[in-house]
Amino acid sequence: MIAKRAPQEPVSPVTRRQQIHVAQIEKGAVPPTIDAPPDWTIPVVKVPGLRIFDRVNDPHDLRSLAPLAERWVEYRYVAAAEPSRERAARRDVPKGDRRFGLSVCWSRTASDARQVMAWLMTRCADPLKPMLGPDGQRLGDVAFASARMRAIFLVRGNVFVRVVSIGRAPASAEPLARATDAAILSTSSSPPPPDKPNRERPEDRPPSEKKRS
Repeated sequence: MIAKRAPQEPVSPVTRRQQIHVAQIEKGAVPPTIDAPPDWTIPVVKVPGLRIFDRVNDPHDLRSLAPLAERWVEYRYVAAAEPSRERAARRDVPKGDRRFGLSVCWSRTASDARQVMAWLMTRCADPLKPMLGPDGQRLGDVAFASARMRAIFLVRGNVFVRVVSIGRAPASAEPLARATDAAILSTSSSPPPPDKPNRERPEDRPPSEKKRS
C-alpha cells in the first residue's frame, strides 16, 4: 500500500507574500556589514531642514513582531519651516506640510532583521522595488523603496529601518533614510569573521562541552 501524505495546512496570502519578500531580500542583500550589540543605543538622527516633533516608544506594528524584533522606537519628523507639533496635529495643516515617520528596530541577528523587514513590507500598500542610489550607491545591506521613494525599507546588519512620508505633501524619504543608515554605521561595530560566531549560546556548544560546563 502507498502511504497517504498528511494534508498540508494552506498558507495564508499574507504569509505567502512575506515568503516572496524574504526571497527578494536575500537575493539583493550583501553579507551583514555591522553587528549592533545588545546594549546598542538607537541613535537620534538629525537632518538639516527636519526636526523631531514626536516619539513613539512602543509602536504596535513593531511590538507585534517580537521576538524577531527586540527593541524599537519611532520618531516623527516635520519640515523645520512647518508649524509646531500642536499646529501639525490640527486639521488646518497647510497642504505643503511635509512629515515623515522613522521606525528603527534592533534584532539579535541579521536574519531576524530581514524577517522583520519582509513582514512589514507585506503591510505596505505601494509596490516596492530594490533601491540603489546615484551611481549605484547602496543603501544599507539591502533596501526597497516605493515610487518616488515615499516609503523606504532597509536593513543594515541586524538593524531594520523604515522611513515613510506621512504628511499631506508627499516627499522623498531618501535623505532621512540615508542619514539614519549613516548614523547606524557610525555607532555600530563590524561583524566578526564568518568562522567566529557572533554569540555563543550554551545550546550552540558541542555536547562534549555542555557536559564539562
